[in-house]
Amino acid sequence: MLRVIGNDESLPRQEHAVASGALTNGKAVVVNADGTVSVVAEQASGVGTAVVFESGATSNVGVAFDSSNNKIVIAYKDGGNSNQGTAIVGTVDSSDNSISFGTAAVFETGNLSEMYQIAFDSNSNRVVIAYSDGGNSNYGTAIVGTVSGTSISFGTAVVLKVLIRHILTLFLTLIQIKQL
Repeated sequence: MLRVIGNDESLPRQEHAVASGALTNGKAVVVNADGTVSVVAEQASGVGTAVVFESGATSNVGVAFDSSNNKIVIAYKDGGNSNQGTAIVGTVDSSDNSISFGTAAVFETGNLSEMYQIAFDSNSNRVVIAYSDGGNSNYGTAIVGTVSGTSISFGTAVVLKVLIRHILTLFLTLIQIKQL
């Protein structure tokens, strides 16, 4: 939790720290390795403007980088659409550090209980999404998505009745490690 530096010890939202140099009121600070705080010298020039990818409520958000298409894929539980499993493709414009999104695509029409993991497999140039299907007794389920331009399409979901959440997470983690 981020806390505000101040001098009123009775307020729980404040934290006391030793300054490393002068702190100007309203300036961003960073905690140093020795526990002191310093004013942030400069902001990274590569940071773009925040963009909303979904106007409704979202949860269980996962992101993977598709290195073959230089895109990101965001998978999430869409609370504004009956908790369906949804994914959207984002494109970063390196000239101005902006991001734009294509049209969201539903990969699970039933109630997505939990999204476990999303990973990109560079051998097949596809993303794999593992989730718990609330519309099917919360069975672990996996689906493969293929990015084309600013859209994503999905194959047929595979129900993994015998596998549990931790095995799904391990499986997708191994895909990510293999890419390193």
